[in-house]
Amino acid sequence: FRDNTGPFIDNIATNRNNLSPIHPKFASEYFRSSYQRARNVVNLYGSIEENIGSHYLKGLLGFNQEDFTHLKYWATSQSPINILPVRSLSLATGEATSGDEDSSYALRSTFFRLNYGYKEKYLAEINGAYFLSSKFPSGKRASLQPSFSAGWVISKEGFFEPIKDVMNYMKFRASYGTLGNQDIGSFDYLEKMSIKTLNYNLDGSPVSYTSSPDPKSLNFTWEKATTIDFGLDMNFFKNKITTSFDVYERTTSGMLTKSHSLPSVYGAPVPKENNATLVTKGWEATINFRNNFNLGNKPFNYSFKLAVSDNTSEITEYENPTGFLGDFYEGQQIGEIWGLKTLGLFETDGEAEDWPTNPNFWSFRKGGARAGDLKFEDRLITYVDENGEVVSVKDGVINKGDNTLENPGDYRVIGNSEPRYQFGFTMHGEWNNFDFNAFFNGVGKRDFYPARGTNNFWSVYSKKYAVLLDHVVNDSWTEENPNAYFPRRRAYLADNHELSIPQTRYLQNAAYIRLKNVTFGYTIPKEVSRKIKIEKLRVYFNGQNLWEHSALKKYSLDPEGLEKDPDATAGSVGNGTAYPIARVYSLGVQVKF
Repeated sequence: FRDNTGPFIDNIATNRNNLSPIHPKFASEYFRSSYQRARNVVNLYGSIEENIGSHYLKGLLGFNQEDFTHLKYWATSQSPINILPVRSLSLATGEATSGDEDSSYALRSTFFRLNYGYKEKYLAEINGAYFLSSKFPSGKRASLQPSFSAGWVISKEGFFEPIKDVMNYMKFRASYGTLGNQDIGSFDYLEKMSIKTLNYNLDGSPVSYTSSPDPKSLNFTWEKATTIDFGLDMNFFKNKITTSFDVYERTTSGMLTKSHSLPSVYGAPVPKENNATLVTKGWEATINFRNNFNLGNKPFNYSFKLAVSDNTSEITEYENPTGFLGDFYEGQQIGEIWGLKTLGLFETDGEAEDWPTNPNFWSFRKGGARAGDLKFEDRLITYVDENGEVVSVKDGVINKGDNTLENPGDYRVIGNSEPRYQFGFTMHGEWNNFDFNAFFNGVGKRDFYPARGTNNFWSVYSKKYAVLLDHVVNDSWTEENPNAYFPRRRAYLADNHELSIPQTRYLQNAAYIRLKNVTFGYTIPKEVSRKIKIEKLRVYFNGQNLWEHSALKKYSLDPEGLEKDPDATAGSVGNGTAYPIARVYSLGVQVKF
């Protein structure tokens, strides 16, 4: 064996203990906790590499084992006696409670890799791994995960020579592989019972009971993601322009999700099982340009890089015989937004009185709809009557129908919350010890509907005590402003009523471009810095989030925050509604001795 590939054993944070000091969790109690974590990792591997004439061979074989344990204990004592600075759980006269949590798992795998190359033109690689995970029931813990890849460096062929001055490099790539996912809880496959205490005593003692466990499915094992990818790399004009393009399809089979919905008489949560297949199709492209020229008799080096990607995901298999829209269904595009078509605002009270509505709408509950309230489309319902004739009618109610694909009522797909055409653009330049770097990122297409409680958008339409924001003051319906964007001002419209329903009028364009980062620096010439025994001295300015263009900006919503938590509500930093977009400026010095 070569390259120091002997056995490697690692023990990370073994027996790490953290005993917290006694502290008042609340004014009326003391709290203390302790935890212990241990992760033991063993890696054994070896490789061999040989060149036999024009042939290149390399092989690797290995073994991995990992086990993790986590133990935590805590105790609380009520009615403490404050004898500062002494604090003790024993110095309390009230009830004492304690608890613990225990988590552990183990992984084991064997793996190999074989590489082959011929004259650096034809390349191939085979990988394989056999995994065992304790997170699944006995008999379903194993997962075989093979992968294959091949490459052809076309620019090394003789027939490529005539165009090599223009296209310097060209490589075609293809790969196919399967990966397993076991990113779940340590004991999710077990039926777990919990012991709880009621709020009353029996014969002077607290009454405890054991809850019935949630049911588990026998169909519970690894998710498998199989990806096929084709790629092309090309360089032009003495490698000043480098490009890369990939198109891929990833099939996630055996997704661990809930089984199809069951009647409420089932009396328990529907268990998770390997019950769905998701197909993702996408592409990625990058282009990089770098060059230089003399500016003031000094070289100016600069480069630009653009990366763009896009993908869509569709459910291709799922057991949903009724087409219930509360579950996955075959043909569903991930990120679909189902909602109503808004026809505008009522112009008169008479128009509002005669228009279909819904008993759950706030305007209906508070005296009926009036001028300035929302007007939704009552869609035609088409069915075949007893005579076999196709009949189309309006039911006079704005609702979800049966909430199925066949009868969604007045709802339809009005948008998609998944980001499309994500991009990043980098500019870099160096001249006469100055350096400059700027990075832009963004999303070309995305729909976003402000969720219930997104107060930065809905303002007083959410709660009557919410802050009245300028965009609502200036653009809400009044008799003097009948063409306003927002309806007449009424609290709670966006709190589980009309405005909380996704609809075309308030569906937002969440596309954006942002100047994410800018750095401008100057490196002191070495002949100067070395006089003070410093190898490198650089001063720089850095700015983050200096500029953005987004339709959401006027509502103080951060479109980039949607990437982290698209379903977050107000008060969560995840969708950028809790705080305004932060701009950060900094000055720094780098010193190398």
